[in-house]
Amino acid sequence: MAETGGILNITFEFAQKIGTRQLPELTSEYESSVKGLYIVGDLADAPVIKIALNQGFDIAKKLAQKPDAKGADPDVYDVVIVGAGPSGIGAALALKEAGLRYVLIERERPFNTIQNFPKHKHVFAEPRPIQAKAGLWFEDSLKEDLVARWEKALDDNELVLEQPREVVDVQKDKGGIFTLVTKNEKGEKKSFRARRVMLCIGRRGSVRRIGCPGEDNDRVDYGLDDPDKYRGKNVLVVGGGDSAVEAMLALCDHNNVVVVHRSEDFSRAKPDNKRKVEAKIAEGKVKPYYKAKVLELKPDAAVIQTAEGQKVTVPNDYVFALIGTELPLPFLKKVGVKMEGTWDRKRITWLVCSMIIAYLFYAMKEDKQWFPFTAGAFEFFEWFGFRKEGFFGHILYTMTEGFHDAIRLKVGDMNFGGSFWGTVIYSMVITVFGLQAARRYPSKYQKRRFISLITSQWTLLFIVPQFIVPAILMAARASQNLIGNAWRFYGVVLPWPLFTYNVDATNADGGGSLLWLSAGILTTLIVIPIVCIFHGKRFCTWICGCGGLAETLGDRWRHLAPKSDNAIKMEKMGTVVLAICAIMSGLIIADTYHFVKAGSLSSVKLFKQNFYDIAVDFWLSGAIPVGLYPIFGGKIWCRFWCPLAKYMQLISKYFGRLQIQANEHCIGCGQCTRYCQVGIDVQKFAQRGKAFSNEQTSCIQCGICIEVCPMEVLSFGQRGKRSDKLVVVPDDMAAQKPQRHAAAG
Repeated sequence: MAETGGILNITFEFAQKIGTRQLPELTSEYESSVKGLYIVGDLADAPVIKIALNQGFDIAKKLAQKPDAKGADPDVYDVVIVGAGPSGIGAALALKEAGLRYVLIERERPFNTIQNFPKHKHVFAEPRPIQAKAGLWFEDSLKEDLVARWEKALDDNELVLEQPREVVDVQKDKGGIFTLVTKNEKGEKKSFRARRVMLCIGRRGSVRRIGCPGEDNDRVDYGLDDPDKYRGKNVLVVGGGDSAVEAMLALCDHNNVVVVHRSEDFSRAKPDNKRKVEAKIAEGKVKPYYKAKVLELKPDAAVIQTAEGQKVTVPNDYVFALIGTELPLPFLKKVGVKMEGTWDRKRITWLVCSMIIAYLFYAMKEDKQWFPFTAGAFEFFEWFGFRKEGFFGHILYTMTEGFHDAIRLKVGDMNFGGSFWGTVIYSMVITVFGLQAARRYPSKYQKRRFISLITSQWTLLFIVPQFIVPAILMAARASQNLIGNAWRFYGVVLPWPLFTYNVDATNADGGGSLLWLSAGILTTLIVIPIVCIFHGKRFCTWICGCGGLAETLGDRWRHLAPKSDNAIKMEKMGTVVLAICAIMSGLIIADTYHFVKAGSLSSVKLFKQNFYDIAVDFWLSGAIPVGLYPIFGGKIWCRFWCPLAKYMQLISKYFGRLQIQANEHCIGCGQCTRYCQVGIDVQKFAQRGKAFSNEQTSCIQCGICIEVCPMEVLSFGQRGKRSDKLVVVPDDMAAQKPQRHAAAG
């Protein structure tokens, strides 16, 4: 599965996705499921003009460096680029520089999305730290100035451009040659043959339609280019996002403007736009119909159904339907491009193999007898003719029944078995993938976070409990019972309710575990609450071993986290696990330490050993969530079942000070929501310029949403003690500087 992937598009989900971006399945080189066909730009997760421009330039340069970049057939282009937006132009400039044969096909006009911006719209060259490539001038400017400069650059570079010409089909023959069938405005067809294709068509497949009688009329438009063309008219605007609001603001001073919006307010628009349009409504310059819809468009009027179900007819000369666009899914499907999350053989194989690997690892790690590392397991292979005496039979026997004996190691008074070697492997995996993740994110905050996870795993969760604690206890001449239970130190680092073993006794009077019980209580009731007050749930993403594996190995699949209303509701399962854990632990402690003689010790311990330990500690925290990493991301356990995460959330919800704040310059690209491991619709908060914390969400304060935001909208902050006023926390995650709007690419 591609690391560059995006939000799942599958039916096996918890509910409809919220605030997500649907993306094609791509490799790290942006090659689609159709070999030789590359997808670049907004459709490939580059939602900002400068980023899309640079992405097109970089991918084209990599194609030009391939050994087979240039072909010998003069009738076959090396690369055909579809779409003359920023990414397509960037790609064309790179291919021209490399000397490859290419053609750029555009169905409308170059930079069409930018050209459709409202008249005199300011375009800002964000993100500031990134320099525009391909030699194109790109600084803060009016839309008209930017387009003029870029059109001149096209002429100066003499790019090979076919326009207006629409690609209607893409076929690939057995020899790997693509044939692109196109048509012009007159319907005349022309074909282009190419060895490789770059789709730079963006996410604007087709405009969303109102879906009412009379919509197919010349007075209905799906964009507002020049508001000066309309004066003294009755104008109907359909929609409530930024495009619709900006159209209302541009038209309302010289026209009678009526707006029909399906929601109860303009909360989807930027806060500044929302304030402005509400002021115009208060002045009587805009007449809103909330929770309404258009039933019919007559030649000179519009019929509207209000929130109360009444039909209202309003005079109307022009209609602007600004309700967004649809992805070009029909075209992509026709071409053969798979969207991420498609259930095919590859994905099913991923699921089966990852589940098997996860189960085998945790079964190996358990010193208990779990199949296939158990007596009698070799009988399964004997059905297929294998014998212990044979070469392959001996190997299979060693890997199954004899596995725990084969890996057992004794050094002095210390015995190392499956648990020890499992922890070694676990630590190595976190190290390897943690270093990869640290390279993936440039900020110092993220690098420190991943180094913390790696260091904590090797020290607090391996070296200290396995070697240092036993050595200290032996030097102190502690009892054999205490030395033999040195592993209970894990309950200090991963405290109750995550680690429940320290509430249990190791002998009749409980003396063997009283030390660890006391240390665990200190961590659970004092250390963890203090951490939650100042740092929220950062323990999950800086220290915890379970969270460490999810943040390192699972980072490459973080975008697959379930994002739906139902998924959020399912987070209540963690409360159930916490309640079971609390009741069970209370009964065990009461009887073990003779606080109350409830007489339930044996039955509760039996329940813990035969159900809770197996269901929670083995399946829910190990085999199942790790096996589901490539399908649902890395935080299944932490988000839905972990009792410690739920305990920390309860503390942070009521007493925590840390939150993520947003300025008012979100462009709605969806990156923050897409990369949230715990399924928060971050964009919803960002678009409204509102902060969020554990009071409203299950945020783990990993900061990745801050990292991936191309506009530096998000940053860490603190809730004031007596108000919602934010106190900025100095942090290199996001520079606290004035931001301006940069158009999406």
